[in-house]
Parts: sequence; structure tokens; C-alpha cells
Amino acid sequence: MMDTLSVVAVINSDSAKTSLSQPTYVLTSGRSGEARQIGTYMNDVLTLDIGGISSTQVAQLLEMVRAMRAPETDRPVFEDDERWRNAESTGWTPEHVQALRDKLASRGNTVQLAAFDEAIANGGFLSRAELYDIGEYGAERRLNQWSTAFIIIQKELVADHALPKDAADAMLPDYGPGTGYRRLRGYSVAPEIVRLARA
Repeated sequence: MMDTLSVVAVINSDSAKTSLSQPTYVLTSGRSGEARQIGTYMNDVLTLDIGGISSTQVAQLLEMVRAMRAPETDRPVFEDDERWRNAESTGWTPEHVQALRDKLASRGNTVQLAAFDEAIANGGFLSRAELYDIGEYGAERRLNQWSTAFIIIQKELVADHALPKDAADAMLPDYGPGTGYRRLRGYSVAPEIVRLARA
């Protein structure tokens, strides 16, 4: 085990235009100058000064970056406990739910609509991995602002269809419990919408 590492030289990518034949993480030892492969492909070049930390810590850092970039392969365990059956109303009606679905369809938000329906069928939750399956997204696909369509349409329902302003959000990103950085687990549908849709 190397005591220190002076440089993380390159996380290789097409844009890096390096001479390395395969995408790799390269570590350069402060002692021996030895380079070795410890990772796999990413889309950016990242250079870090990691002098003074152990090779184990470097590996943990690279794993954290990889986890932030790659789609989730392990699906969170979600059991439908049917609590949605007793969900309190915040103002949604079957007509509002149908209007939401119609607007998603008419605007070409077909993946959002399919994900919404699948989450309802699951009892209110859709994992990140399931979403990637539904959307046929590649590993490089980001989910930034993926739920924006729901936010926009819900505002329209408030303005034009008498949905209360404080009605529960139709579909929201779910980061699980905890504080600080947490990787997206999936998306959750408001329990009362599940109740209305599955009545």
C-alpha cells in the first residue's frame, strides 16, 4: 500500500485527447512514480492534488465521483405499504389528475407520463434505475430539471383549474433520509394522487 500519492494525473475522456489507449484513472505515486489503473470511463478530465492522503482515501474519492455520474444499478427496495389509501386530501381531484396526464401527453412529455403512471402502480415511488429503463436513457443522461414539467403544469392547474395553491406536489425527486449530499433515489408521487388514481 502506498503511503502517499502526489498526483491524480488524469481521468481520461474523449475530450482529453490523451495518448492512453483505454479510459482509466491514473494515479502517480510520490515514491515510485508508478502508474496503475483503478477505475473506468468518465466524461470529464479531473486533476487533483492529493498529497498527504492515502491511496484508500483516493479510491473512496473516485468512487464518490463515479457514483455521482453513473446511473444507479441497484434498485432501492420499495414495498408498497398502501399508506396512500389513507392519504389526506390537499385539494387534488380525479379531474386534476387527468388534466395533469393530458397536459403531459399533449406536450410530448411521454417519459414523465409513463414514469408517473408506473410510480402510481408501484404505490407512489419510481426508482432512478426504473426511470432510466422507461426513458431508455444512456449512462451519460442527467436528470437535472427532469421534474420541471410537473411543476409547470401544477402551477397551471392552480391558475386555471382551481387546484389549491398549497396542494401536494404531484411528483418530486426523492433523495432519501439524511442531510448533505445524497444521490437521487428516484421520484415520489403525492400519496393522495396514488389514492385517487387507484380508486
